[in-house]
Amino acid sequence: MKSTKIIKPNRNSSLELLRIIAMFMIVFYHLILFFVEPIDSNPVYKAIQIPIHIGVILFVLISGYFGIRPSFRGFFRILCVVSVYYLPLRLWYVYNTGMGGMAMLDSFHVLSKTPYWFVRTYLCLYLVSPLINKVLKDISFKERLYYIFSFLVISVYLGMLQCDISLIDGKNLSNFVLIYIIGDTISKEKYRFASISNSVFISVFLLLNIILIGVYTTCSNKVLIDFIWNWSFPYYSPFLLVSSILFFIPFTRFTIQSRVINLFAGSVFAVYIIHHQPYILDEFLRPIAVSLYKMSDGDVLQCVVSNIIFAIVVMIVCIMIDVFFSPLFRALDYVGKILSGYLLKAEIFFVNAFKINW
Repeated sequence: MKSTKIIKPNRNSSLELLRIIAMFMIVFYHLILFFVEPIDSNPVYKAIQIPIHIGVILFVLISGYFGIRPSFRGFFRILCVVSVYYLPLRLWYVYNTGMGGMAMLDSFHVLSKTPYWFVRTYLCLYLVSPLINKVLKDISFKERLYYIFSFLVISVYLGMLQCDISLIDGKNLSNFVLIYIIGDTISKEKYRFASISNSVFISVFLLLNIILIGVYTTCSNKVLIDFIWNWSFPYYSPFLLVSSILFFIPFTRFTIQSRVINLFAGSVFAVYIIHHQPYILDEFLRPIAVSLYKMSDGDVLQCVVSNIIFAIVVMIVCIMIDVFFSPLFRALDYVGKILSGYLLKAEIFFVNAFKINW
């Protein structure tokens, strides 16, 4: 994900559009997961989560494709976005519920004690990306395959066996490194699959997901259903990874120029933070999503379509909020620039004082 900022209008908007689509998948997935599935056991609601669960992986693939260039200013920008959209509502909630001083203090742990697991894991990737980039620079395709295989063993094989609690669900640095390397490999080795048309990638993506959804919703064998879920839903799932790659590659070949797409894509991180804020989820999104479900009167298609529209509305509202706060973030970004300058001066002083030869 990217923090709130204005994107240059001449940037290729194809992958910016993919960011928007990936965030829509995440918002829609959360509406179904948190509000619809708990009150309706229809397997369709669980099955449709499989193809849209690729949103997070798409964001990491994009990061690997372009390469992360970490900086204190970038880290400070992420911290500011999370703080502005999470902290005030959290403090207000703690104060009004009388949870006590310790809960109030814990609220300031905006990176470590929040529901934003993606932010924490992505920041880990962000911080170690210089090392990863150095390893990936000018290596052979064979070496790339070795690194991919190594992390597949860690993330997929050991993760699926669930023999290490840190690897469960694939929400960990090891899995993000794997996805990042794959994204970088797609960028550097794209000629190797240039002969495969976009229609093939899209067709295989649709076919695989249609088959999975069809089998999952019609099969009565619980063992088979559990097998399909474990192999296709968690972030360590090999199918989910393949599905994400199939969906991702066509967007790397499009050439789109759109100031509007670039502007909206610059707010997708804010969309994630705002809509996933616990108070927003419980007090605003839950009542509407439940009402939409009740209005559908058991009609699955109507419920899905209404929640798709609701997810789009949620994104638009969040983007509007982010645009409203853009002057604040520009000011905070300027503060980050100043702090980054002071940090650089301190680093130079430290190096000269101790005569460190990097």
